[in-house]
Amino acid sequence: MKNLFTAEKALFGNNYPQVLMAHAASSLCANFDLTIELFDGCAIPVLIGHPVSGKSTALKAVLSVFGNYQLVNSES
Repeated sequence: MKNLFTAEKALFGNNYPQVLMAHAASSLCANFDLTIELFDGCAIPVLIGHPVSGKSTALKAVLSVFGNYQLVNSES
């Protein structure tokens, strides 16, 4: 895992925080039923960052792993 994170940091540069959040979101998706069972609920992962920093792209990549290609986002 360390090698993966190191390679991603070099590849994504300033977008690296969004990549880490994408990993967190994918872990939550993969273990959602267990998380709900153990903790009786779950916070919703949110990607926050500057415009054009890779948030939507990272989330779309994560969702595609689970066969979900629908992204619902909100601008505030």
